[in-house]
Amino acid sequence: MLIIGVDKFHDSGSPRETKHGRFTPIDNCIEYKSFEYNPCDSGFVIGEFFENEDVDIKLVSDIKDENYIYPVCVRNFAHSLGIDIWEKRDNNTSFLDFIPDKVLVDIKKGQAKLLLWHGYEEQSIHGDSLFRLHSNFKDKLNEKEIPIENVIYSDANILLKNESDIDDIKLVVCNYCTNTFYRYNNEHKNNLYHGSHTNSIKNRKLWENSKDKIREKYFLCYNRIPKSHRALTVLLLYKNNHLDKGIVSFPNYGMSSWDIVEKKENYLKKEHYWYFLKEDWKVIEEYEKYSDGLIEKLPLQLDKDFEICHSITHFNINHYLDTYFTICTESHCEDRGESGNALAFTEKTLKPIMNFHPFILVANAGSLKHLKEYGFKTFSPFIDESYDEIDDAGKRILAIETEINKLCSKPIEEIHEWYWSIEDILKQILKNNSENIEVIASLSEIYSHRGENNEAIELIDSALEQDPTSLIVKLIKMKLQAKKERSSNEFTRGLDDIIHFLVTDERFQIYKDTATDPDIIWLYETSDEKEALKL
Repeated sequence: MLIIGVDKFHDSGSPRETKHGRFTPIDNCIEYKSFEYNPCDSGFVIGEFFENEDVDIKLVSDIKDENYIYPVCVRNFAHSLGIDIWEKRDNNTSFLDFIPDKVLVDIKKGQAKLLLWHGYEEQSIHGDSLFRLHSNFKDKLNEKEIPIENVIYSDANILLKNESDIDDIKLVVCNYCTNTFYRYNNEHKNNLYHGSHTNSIKNRKLWENSKDKIREKYFLCYNRIPKSHRALTVLLLYKNNHLDKGIVSFPNYGMSSWDIVEKKENYLKKEHYWYFLKEDWKVIEEYEKYSDGLIEKLPLQLDKDFEICHSITHFNINHYLDTYFTICTESHCEDRGESGNALAFTEKTLKPIMNFHPFILVANAGSLKHLKEYGFKTFSPFIDESYDEIDDAGKRILAIETEINKLCSKPIEEIHEWYWSIEDILKQILKNNSENIEVIASLSEIYSHRGENNEAIELIDSALEQDPTSLIVKLIKMKLQAKKERSSNEFTRGLDDIIHFLVTDERFQIYKDTATDPDIIWLYETSDEKEALKL
């Protein structure tokens, strides 16, 4: 069991759930201020990662001999060290000054580990992260005589470990956005298409039924916060007469709590995005002459409030059912050099994946490459994805413009035909990897929901011929046979639970390929139940 140490609990407030109770912890070091900024006030967001886990949250004053983690969640890493990186100031304090003496003693002797958590979205290696401020952080630790081996640093940059030469601090990749999105959708089955929940089944049928009709629009493009790369993306949509071909959101000046430009008169003008285009004034002026026309159309509003509209958890599945692909404007789209090869995936990328939506990714270079490394199939050659390899952010967006123009110039009937050809892609993946559980499950579910149970079982049988030892595939086959024979929903839900457990259980994933104990094999081989257990 992991113990998390905190200084204080709220008398009231949003509790954090763990297997060991409900807690209302206050952020550690929350009282610390840096240039009138509270960098350690996060709402104890790290608690979301502990819910329903074997974790106990205790007051540090109640911890005696147990080992524990002391987390400090920071919204701004530089400010947590008392540093203003823009004004190049150091107030000679840090959050370390607000760690209780008991905790400092415990960290020094190795009973506690200091976890500095900065995992909201990816942080640039050359920006507000450990990579830029490594020496500053070490100096602060040395002042407190804190052994660096008892310190853990975490942010959302998936290149955290392999893009730096930092080897004296334990580094952990952790993304708040993806975790929150996962939690939310587990709690709200109305967003899902799989499983036996009533709304999930309804959503799946809505998606399957959409195969028989041409959808209203080509694409979906959410833009809640008016960041510069999103402004440029929406501007290129307007410039090329594509706005009416998609479902698009973008706020007017002042509608978002986070406006990238300081003055209204600069909104959607070159001051908003000029640095993307590297002072190529000919290109900048070409875009800017469309800005006034776009401003007249703003806001492009899909919900009542831009502060909740399509935020980290909210989305409307009908937007996906009414379109064929997503123009996904991620949180960051920077030059490779400026971003320091920082990279992260937020809920913005997960939403189209979850909703069976191909996507063009307006993000940092190498994003598609890393998705493929995770096992995802993207959409080349139908979409020219070479834009992902372009280091220069402005040139990358201009290459994306070419692809959007290509897609939007095709008859929507052709886009419809291509969209539903993705089933063939799944088949090809399965052919190359018979144990790809997600693909097997997806294809078999497609066939099963169509009433093509025999086809679904044949697919599973072909996978079993290649690998007859897969317990999970056998369970999927049992589920399909049960559905074919109209067994009880309770039975099929039970099988779903078992499959889900095996797919997600780390111990099973570790040991499934190891040799089974010979005595267990002998016991099975000599059992009267052997035949009954066969599918």
